[in-house]
Amino acid sequence: VGTVYKTACPRYYLDALDSLDEQVRARITTRFVGRVAEDERAGLEGHQSAVEVVGFLPQAQALRYMEDTDCLLLTMTNDISLPGKLFEYMATGKRILALCAPGSEVAKILDETGAGLHADPFDPAAIRRMIAQVYDDLQHGRLHQASGIGERAETYSGKRV
Repeated sequence: VGTVYKTACPRYYLDALDSLDEQVRARITTRFVGRVAEDERAGLEGHQSAVEVVGFLPQAQALRYMEDTDCLLLTMTNDISLPGKLFEYMATGKRILALCAPGSEVAKILDETGAGLHADPFDPAAIRRMIAQVYDDLQHGRLHQASGIGERAETYSGKRV
């Protein structure tokens, strides 16, 4: 949920997903809810994995999509950015899959809170491992147990900030 643009581009995630076994790809649908920059639209098409571009929705509808998903994708190739979207995602309690620079603030917060996993956007093998781990957790009923949000994320809640 958000805007797809140059520094928040999902192409590395989608390329890694396409390189996984068919049995894994067949079980994953990636939905993009929000605006897509015109120069990024072509990058969402023609993939081996299921990709749905829902487009912009009123906030209440977008939040329903967030509630109905297993994981939330955060893509940030700019290593000095700390997107507010991270905190919105953390508030859902859903596992976050982030493509971000190693050592970035996004990576540090995810490690500290247990709110999700992260991989270097320029490391296809690391992205594949991240997706495979989530797929395995989902298959074995561990996806939501492993989220670990709770008290550690409280540090970043609106009440504390």
